[in-house]
Order: sequence, then structure tokens, then C-alpha cells
Amino acid sequence: MACILKLAGLTLLTLGLAQSGLASESLCSSDEFVYFSCRAASKTISLCGSKELGENLGYLQYKYGTPKKADLTFPTQKIAPIGVFVKDFQLWSHGGYESSISFTVGEYLYSVYSALQLGSTESMNEDRTGAYGPRAGVRVYRRDHLVRDIRCRDEDVMQNDPRDIDASLPASLKPKE
Repeated sequence: MACILKLAGLTLLTLGLAQSGLASESLCSSDEFVYFSCRAASKTISLCGSKELGENLGYLQYKYGTPKKADLTFPTQKIAPIGVFVKDFQLWSHGGYESSISFTVGEYLYSVYSALQLGSTESMNEDRTGAYGPRAGVRVYRRDHLVRDIRCRDEDVMQNDPRDIDASLPASLKPKE
């Protein structure tokens, strides 16, 4: 229940962390708004920012680590998201969709994602790892190759509809075609 994503004033995953008492589990400070936060193993993934957010208004920061020490904070300065973060939305032909917010640090691309794979438990992979259902986390790529997929713990994911991410972010954060 600790995964929330909210941008431009629209709730993306239904419960606000501050309202549910889980804000203390994010890496956001008390004066920041929790846009996304979930536990992944012993670390926390958070997107924190100003309450007002637009392409040139407010700021957004990615934080990964523990409450005592963030292993990564990006960007280090509190700046507007345009030119720093890129949003993406993918609708899968086999049923489901994924929204993401990405940014680059050096040669690494980080993609905070929220996805929903439609289907039933019978549609799980043959190896039973299961592609069905909601998932969220952060993927790390180096030179277009997936290095790591850090998934939110299932019990900490509050999943609603990833399509809301695309609708909530300013259009200027979409990749140029």
C-alpha cells in the first residue's frame, strides 16, 4: 500500500501516502509532496517534489536509498522537470499497459514505472514467474541494455491505473518523435 504516483494534481495510484500514514516510509522530506514511493527489498524508491508541478513550474526529484541515506538523488538541485524527466506510455497488444518517468545520469537511464498486465492467472508464463497483474519499480539501463529491474515489493504496491501517469504529466515531457 506504499506505492503512490501523483503528478500535476491528479492521483495516479489511489491513496496519498500522507493521508494513509505511510509518508514516513518515503524518502521525501516533510515539506515535499510524495509523487511515488515504494519499498524494494531494503531500499526505498521515491519521486518527491513541489506540490505544484508543471513543465516549468516546481520541481521533481528521484531518490533511492534508506531514510538515513539516499544512495542517489537526481537531480541534486530542485529544478523544473522539463528537459530532465521524460514520460512514456505503452499500450500492449496482448493486453495491458505501462507508464514510466525516465531520466539519465551519465550513461545510465533510470525508468520509474507502473504497469498492469491484463489477463488471468492461467496466462502466466510457463516458468510460473508470472507476467500477470500489477507491478512497479525502477529499471536501470546502461547503453540501452537492462542492467537491473528493481521491483517494488508486492505487499507495498498500491496499483490502480498506469494510464493516469500519461494524462497527468505535462505534454512537453513526452519524448520528441
